Amino acid sequence: MKHTSTADSGRKKRLGTILFILFNVIVIGITAYFDFGKSEVISEKDLLDMNPWYLLAVAGCFVTALAAETGKYYIMLRRTTGTANLRTAFKVAALGKYYDNITPLGAGGQPFQALYLHRSGIDSGTSAAIPVAGFLSLQGAFILLAAAVLIFGGRIVDSAGLMIPAYVGFLFYLFIPLAIIFFAISPSVTERVLRFFIQLFAKLHLIKHPEEKEASFIATLHDSIVSISTIFKNKFQFLEITLLSLLFQIALCSMPYFVLRAFGNTLSFIHVFKYCIYIYLCITFIPTPGNSGAAEGSFYALFSVLGQGHLFWAMLVWRFFCYYMFIITGFAITIFGHRTKEHTLPDNSSAA
Repeated sequence: MKHTSTADSGRKKRLGTILFILFNVIVIGITAYFDFGKSEVISEKDLLDMNPWYLLAVAGCFVTALAAETGKYYIMLRRTTGTANLRTAFKVAALGKYYDNITPLGAGGQPFQALYLHRSGIDSGTSAAIPVAGFLSLQGAFILLAAAVLIFGGRIVDSAGLMIPAYVGFLFYLFIPLAIIFFAISPSVTERVLRFFIQLFAKLHLIKHPEEKEASFIATLHDSIVSISTIFKNKFQFLEITLLSLLFQIALCSMPYFVLRAFGNTLSFIHVFKYCIYIYLCITFIPTPGNSGAAEGSFYALFSVLGQGHLFWAMLVWRFFCYYMFIITGFAITIFGHRTKEHTLPDNSSAA
């Protein structure tokens, strides 16, 4: 009986892995269709015209962004648990960006990071707090850059079709962090909201033992607030986290410049960077994974300074490094974890 149970468990795991792979193939296929399915026919000569050194710079932006996220999670893990290592931080960072990019509105990264941390043996409050703090720091960094561009950057675009969505997107960026901060500093309000939904779900027979769930969620809430406070309490570490988050955003928004340079365009870095900020503001509320469709349509206007053949390759190179590479990296980590039956974070025993 035990052998049969083990075999069934093994089959379920293999089936789960296969379904997971198929899901990723479908997601990538759909986004690739929206990205490039209607592009013009291009030639290999257009690709050979590309300057490989600038292509290396685009790849460097991706490495820099992921390294910045890794460093940020290393600092937060060290601060909250007292121990951390770079492998742990790298996996948390990469898996967060992976799930962000395959879920609508980029909302999947934090729950999976929290689950991954909790399975490592980290308490529920800290497991929930670290991804939230990571999200807040990234949002805050982009808000700082966007505010600087909107206030001091001059008029990059004349079209109201970009200006109005940009300001709406800025408010959208502000709303979510402010809401999280509000609930963090008003635990009594958050508790009432939690109780309301727990009672509602209990009446709908979606959860059992609502009293136990309520006590558990409130305890996790309090632990999370303490952990978030611990992460940001130290001014030096707060500065470190902020600078690393800024580095991530700067690296991501620098990619279009190096792509344009790879194909011989000479637009200034500042101009391309500011235009990139505007575009990300405009597409932030698009509910497709990775803002697919809207992102390509918006960046098409920026890359349209290139010829038609170069335009295709520019879009492909940019999209590969700013989107697909995060998916490929996270997917590889996830599959490796399944194959090695790794369900916990790696060794966290070394002192920071």
